[in-house]
This record gives sequence, structure tokens and C-alpha cells, in this order.
Amino acid sequence: MHPNHHVSGVTVILEAVAAGEPVVATATGGLEEYSGAGSIWYVPAHDPSAMREQLAFLAREPGVTTEQIRRAQKDVTARAFANQHVMLTRSLINRPTERIAEPLPHSCT
Repeated sequence: MHPNHHVSGVTVILEAVAAGEPVVATATGGLEEYSGAGSIWYVPAHDPSAMREQLAFLAREPGVTTEQIRRAQKDVTARAFANQHVMLTRSLINRPTERIAEPLPHSCT
């Protein structure tokens, strides 16, 4: 995935965690706010070799992978996602806004 700030991929992460699957995601920005490195492995965006290396590590270390899945299931929940959304929304609502010099035109329709 490409770096972004609209949390692309969070639904897939929630579904994978709920299914008990390990998650390796690209560090695109935003996802890390929902789940830390202790729950999900992040690799740099646009780095396929880092992704291959991380997946190979998980295949070699099933005990580490199982522990990661357990942490993720405690850490990454729909409630955590909703709480983050509430916090971000409140911060946007409370942010001072610039006043518009002229009122916006009204629609004629």
C-alpha cells in the first residue's frame, strides 16, 4: 500500500485478527494508531523484500506467531477502532477553524 492518512486496511486487519490470523501490514500511516508493533508486524511501504522476510520469519517461528495473534486479539478490537474514531473526531471538532471572509453562495436549486 501507499503511505496515507485514512487508515487504509484497518477493516482487513480487524477481520484477520478476529479469524486468528497473523497480520503483516505495510506502515502506511494511521494503522499504527490502532495496533502497535507488539500486535501486528509492520514493514516499510514499497519494500517487497521486507514483506517476504517478515513472512518467512513467521513461518519459521510458529510460537512467536501464535503469541502475536493472542496479543492482537486483545489489542485490536472493533471497540478500540471505535474509540480511536471518537477521539479523532473530537480532536477535529475542537480544532479552531479559520473564518471565511465571504459567505459561500447559496444554491439556486
